Amino acid sequence: MKGVLLIIFVLWAGCGITQKEDHQWIFNLSRIDNCAESLFPDVCNASILDFNTDPPSFFRQADATLDMDWTHASICGSEGKLLLYSNGMSIHGPNHEHILDGDMISFGPLWSNNTWPNENGEIRPSGFLGSDCAGFIPHPSNSERMFHVYYNFDSFNIDGHFKKLVAKIDISDASAPEVISKDELLLKTTIPSNTSCAQHANGRDWWLLQFSRDTVFSFLIDPMGINLHHISTLPFTREEGQSTSVFSDDGSKYVVHSIVAGNDPEGVVVRIFDFDRCTGDLHYMIEDYLSSENSFATPGTAISASGQFLYVTDQLHCWQYDMWADDILDSRSIVMEYDGQSFYNPSQSILKLSTFGLMRKGPDNKIYIAQSGQGYHLHIIHEPDKSAAFCNPQQSAIRLPTYH
Repeated sequence: MKGVLLIIFVLWAGCGITQKEDHQWIFNLSRIDNCAESLFPDVCNASILDFNTDPPSFFRQADATLDMDWTHASICGSEGKLLLYSNGMSIHGPNHEHILDGDMISFGPLWSNNTWPNENGEIRPSGFLGSDCAGFIPHPSNSERMFHVYYNFDSFNIDGHFKKLVAKIDISDASAPEVISKDELLLKTTIPSNTSCAQHANGRDWWLLQFSRDTVFSFLIDPMGINLHHISTLPFTREEGQSTSVFSDDGSKYVVHSIVAGNDPEGVVVRIFDFDRCTGDLHYMIEDYLSSENSFATPGTAISASGQFLYVTDQLHCWQYDMWADDILDSRSIVMEYDGQSFYNPSQSILKLSTFGLMRKGPDNKIYIAQSGQGYHLHIIHEPDKSAAFCNPQQSAIRLPTYH
């Protein structure tokens, strides 16, 4: 199953985006540390997509060796260079080594289940198996501190819960960040996903939401830290399954896009909420069901910069909703259908398809869509604040230098 559901895409997750904190995206799943010993040295290790140039540039980062099987969070410093990145099991810094006391996070009896031996037999973490499952959150009032939220699944087979954890990081020396504390329990939950935030209406603090099956936990991130503010009951029971979520830039809308049943005409659900930035409350708006017959992996979700257009993917389609329309469901339009492009893996043994996977809005306000599964390509929606017929989608627009 792991090989079928594999999704590799930079998942910037966190809060507090200002200036250039999202300007470098890192991609890696190579299962080797020293590319000189790889059978395919030219395409191993990480690729970085760099938004510090216009248009964005990309390059191979051979000394970045942290694999990101599913979970990935990253954040840049004020100059737009990588400061921290994580796969939910280890935190690496700007020199592409684990930071002090960040080599193992979420450690427990099952930590080794998601590891692999490198070419020297050393154990390396491949990452927590869930999308949107980690994030970096700058401290609202202390520029020298950073929070990192992530999960642990050691107790899932015991009581059916995942642990949402937090680490605190000292970034006073940006060249050498240090973990102050780690693996502190925030919450036990039945659904590990959707680490995303919206700014509080006061312009300083942040809201962090966490779903369970029939409840949503609203955490307030303020100068006192990360604390549970209140719990709300959902007007539905949320199904388990792979999902992604996103806030609109102004924090007024929140969308959760989930696969709830495989190979089902209504196996994918898109739920759109209003969000109150003063109280941290979700107000349920509308839901739409799509077929999961073409959804074998985590669905993608993104919102245009204005907040008008919502984009969602299955593996063969990209759809658009107009969230300003009188009838949002009736506004659903097709943006792209998979065009049949394919390529071979480095050994030329497997034909791979450049289908659609996870998506994120870039600092340039374009929407970038990863292919579903390991590969090289990114698709782009160049003008996402236009209607489907005019938003200028481009399939396989970028070929990154490494196989990730």
